[in-house]
Amino acid sequence: MKQDLKEFPYKNKECYVFTRSLTENTEDVQFVNGDIPNFVNNLKSQDRKTIWIVGGGELLRSFTQEKLVDELIITVAPTLLGNSAI
Repeated sequence: MKQDLKEFPYKNKECYVFTRSLTENTEDVQFVNGDIPNFVNNLKSQDRKTIWIVGGGELLRSFTQEKLVDELIITVAPTLLGNSAI
């Protein structure tokens, strides 16, 4: 699905993307491919007020299995399938 973003949506926020591949960091994103619990516990030890996770079920499962989630907010983003000219 193509997203027409004019500007990075999380500008001025620390943004980490968990990935299995080695990816070079950008101006807006630091890519993390290490141990999730260690990484998050390190962030928590730096007195972070809120750590917001955006991602799919597999990433969320990793966080919930390690009891790193205090609150869940579930958002549904509907998508229309088919010809939009109808």
